Amino acid sequence: MTISGSSLREENLRDYAHGEIFLLRKAHHHLGAKVYDTTGFGPVRAGEFDAIDVERLAADTRSDLAWKNPRRFWTADATTIILGGQPRELQGLMFNLVARMHLPVTFDPRQDQSAPAYQPTQLCDQCCLERRAQVRPSGAEAGRQPSRRRLRRSDVR
Repeated sequence: MTISGSSLREENLRDYAHGEIFLLRKAHHHLGAKVYDTTGFGPVRAGEFDAIDVERLAADTRSDLAWKNPRRFWTADATTIILGGQPRELQGLMFNLVARMHLPVTFDPRQDQSAPAYQPTQLCDQCCLERRAQVRPSGAEAGRQPSRRRLRRSDVR
């Protein structure tokens, strides 16, 4: 992990386990969300992340609601994330603030989220993902380096 100013650079991410938590507060006609991720603090173990009690977390952080995405694994090789604030400990695990966003007031973590997922949503963060293609050298290309493809959130629609 490399932290430079307000950005985090993480290499060798493929298959790196990480956890993501949303702390939500009601604000007018939407829910304001702070998104925290364990990326940068080492791969998160399933038992540690699964032990987080979202009801207690909401009370401890004075949030109206806390939502925990299932533990997942990076499919990118590297990322640079613009951090949104200071790291924070949440029930024994360290997290980076990686985004602030608005969710529809109808958001309910107990329901299927596929319908709201396809509605336009404003993300207030910046992230750069890199996927390095596995190139099999042959003939004249034997000395060629693996290619890099940089993806930015603005490229993903």
